Amino acid sequence: MLEYILYLGIINIVFSLVWNFVFVLPISLLLALFKTGKGTYLLKAFGHYLLVSLIALLTLSMIQLNPGIGSLILFPLIGAFIVFEILGSNSYELQKQAAMEYDYEILSRLRFDGLFIIGAVILFIVTLFVPIIAVNPLTLWIFKVIDWAYNLKVIGWLLGIGGFLFLLSMIWKGILVSGMLIGAVVGKIKGGDREREQEQAEYATVPTSERDYIGNKKTLTFHRSDCYQAEQISYENVVWFESSADAIIQGYEPCKLCNPEFEQ
Repeated sequence: MLEYILYLGIINIVFSLVWNFVFVLPISLLLALFKTGKGTYLLKAFGHYLLVSLIALLTLSMIQLNPGIGSLILFPLIGAFIVFEILGSNSYELQKQAAMEYDYEILSRLRFDGLFIIGAVILFIVTLFVPIIAVNPLTLWIFKVIDWAYNLKVIGWLLGIGGFLFLLSMIWKGILVSGMLIGAVVGKIKGGDREREQEQAEYATVPTSERDYIGNKKTLTFHRSDCYQAEQISYENVVWFESSADAIIQGYEPCKLCNPEFEQ
C-alpha cells in the first residue's frame, strides 16, 4: 500500500512536468496567438483524462499483484481519494491566486472545476471496470518516461524523495479527513440545534458591510442584501460573502434580478 502511494507521488511529479511543458505551454501559446480561450476546457479535460488513466492503470496492476478482497477495496478507495486530492489542490491554488489578483476572467473559468473533478473521480471508477478506456499510446509513453526518469541516478533519487513527501502528505491528509468525518458524525448525533444557534450568533457578529452579498445554498445564486429574492431565502439556506468574487469562487451564480457587480 505504501509502495502504491509512493509511486503515485512519482507519477504526479513526472506527469505535471510533462503535461505543463510538453502540452499546456505550447497549446496556451497557440491559443494566445489566435486570441481565443475556447480550447481551455477541452485541454483541461484531456489532462484530467491522462492523469486518471495513469492512476487507474497503476491501481489495476497493484490489485493484480496483491489479490484479495482488501486490495479490491483499499486500492480503488485510495486511488479515488488521490485523484480528488490532486485535482482539488491544484484548482484551489489557482482560485486563490486569481482571487488575490482580482482576475475575474480566470475565476469565471474555474467555477466549473468542481464538475471536472467529480467527472474525473467517476471516470477513474469506470476505468477500473473498463481498463481499455485508459490504454492509449500517450498514456503508455508517459509511463515509459516515468520509468526512464526513475531509473536515472540523481533524478531517480529526487523523484523518490518527492514521492516519499507525497506519501507523507497523503497520510496526513487522510488522517485529517478521517478526523473531520468522525467529528461531523459525532456532531450530527449530538444534534443540529446547537450548530444552528452557533451560526445565528456568528451571523449577528458579522459587520453589516460584510453582509452585502447573500447566497442561497439551495439555488447556488447570490444577491445583494437589498434584493427582493434575498429576503425570501429561508435561514437554513443562507450564506453570506464579503465580496462577489468570494461568491463566484465558491461556485455561486449572480442573481439576474439585482445583478451584483464585481468589486475591486
